[in-house]
Amino acid sequence: MATPATISFTDPAVQRRPFPAYAALRQDGPVYWDESSQAWIVIGYGEVRAIALDPTTYSSVTGRLLVTKRPYQDEVDAIYRAHGVLPTNTLVVADPPLHTFHRALVDKVFTISRVKQMRDYLGSVVNGLVDGVIDRGEVEFSAELATKIPIYVIADQLGMPRSKFARFKLWSDAVVDGNDPTNDKETQLALTRTICEFHRFILDRADEYRRAPADNMLSDLVRARDADGRALDDRELASIVLIILVAGNDT
Repeated sequence: MATPATISFTDPAVQRRPFPAYAALRQDGPVYWDESSQAWIVIGYGEVRAIALDPTTYSSVTGRLLVTKRPYQDEVDAIYRAHGVLPTNTLVVADPPLHTFHRALVDKVFTISRVKQMRDYLGSVVNGLVDGVIDRGEVEFSAELATKIPIYVIADQLGMPRSKFARFKLWSDAVVDGNDPTNDKETQLALTRTICEFHRFILDRADEYRRAPADNMLSDLVRARDADGRALDDRELASIVLIILVAGNDT
């Protein structure tokens, strides 16, 4: 019988069938120490909610997600400076008042009315992908549908070509893989170069929308201003778009 002390979500067997591990953790209590990640894991709803509402005690700026520091960080940062932009804390890795500023601008893009208008469009995305595989009789669902749907939708909404699907997937995976603490130096530097490709692509598209605004999220983010007239800088813009892409693809 698995116990919290022996459970590791880095274990491939647990990843394939996590439900017994979930049950053991819920039975033991709402908080446990995960040896594999060297972190406290909170699974109780009330506890998670209390933590989320208390950024003073429980900061989101931990360095464990998206902006991880490593022993050779100077070399990583040199690549970012030369070929992309330095990562910065936004949204899920920021605390108020910075989080409040970013959230206010992103909220202008993700309006309820805009989402409601997408119903028919979302159906067309799914139907189009199904039409492309239905005559084959059998497909690998994750690769042919589940992975493509969110990336297609995010690309469309950000005003990016679907033809870049393979690159979007590569860039998104590089961001997720870049948070693996077991990466060796060469792997991490290679992932950093890949992420910089994404930075350059995003900022080039942003420049296009500054010159010629369009009806999409990236154009809206470029033009968004808070009550004081402050706009997103290049580092913030790249970070937020990266989070949007990764959140859809990885989830």
